[in-house]
Amino acid sequence: MKNANEFYQVISHCEVNSRDDVFDLISEHVSQDSRFSSKKELVEQLKQRENAGDIQIAEHVLLPHIESPLLKQSQLLFLRLDRPLRTWNEHIENIELIIVVLLKENDELATKKRIRSLMKKLADEAFIIALLSAKNQATFQKELTEI
Repeated sequence: MKNANEFYQVISHCEVNSRDDVFDLISEHVSQDSRFSSKKELVEQLKQRENAGDIQIAEHVLLPHIESPLLKQSQLLFLRLDRPLRTWNEHIENIELIIVVLLKENDELATKKRIRSLMKKLADEAFIIALLSAKNQATFQKELTEI
């Protein structure tokens, strides 16, 4: 489901069994709106960023992110998993929510401010708990109204 302004998209009922499944899902939603020569190129950038630093921001929550000139527009993807992803890697387990930040290099200031606003909200444990405990799409969307 895309928000009216298409800045973010909430994808509910994601059925994924592995880290590779998640990257495939992300690339499916981004590849049409990018200049990446292949889905593999996007996945490689996400993996390189993950190798540079931890992407787990809270228990059960990941924040894979990149900044790239190959993105035509910045966007956020909220992947709500049907069931926890048991193993992401040797250090990360039981993932329920994946928030993907895809920032177009040199994007406009207003977009960067919206992403910065989300990052501030993600630092609030109560916000994370509200996202994780949202029972339905409407409740989840309500939590995102201020970004």
